[in-house]
Amino acid sequence: MARLTGLCAGTPVSGGVFDISASSIASGINSLDKMAIVTGTWSINEYVTDHPVIDKDLFMTSIYPIEGKWLITEASPTSASNLEWFINNFMESDRKTSAEQGSSVYDLCNKLVSSTTPG
Repeated sequence: MARLTGLCAGTPVSGGVFDISASSIASGINSLDKMAIVTGTWSINEYVTDHPVIDKDLFMTSIYPIEGKWLITEASPTSASNLEWFINNFMESDRKTSAEQGSSVYDLCNKLVSSTTPG
């Protein structure tokens, strides 16, 4: 392997997980009764299962960094643009009020979301 990589024999090499798996691990997704939703540029919905799901309409199934588990992922590049659309169409007055108060409409969105209860 050293010859193939150009590294000296004995050089430690490690591999990590990609961001989707890392975010679900950081969210505590370690059993079949939990799922995670990542909202950024992409909307990523993910859960862990004990068997791979093979479906041509599914975004992705990948090996999970917990032995015997698979990460099932559905995603689309819509999350941030949906929030921006909602703010532009329904929160324009909130945007102005927030700016006048030296705040951001996104701070207001965070406050509104944090006031909700699960379920």
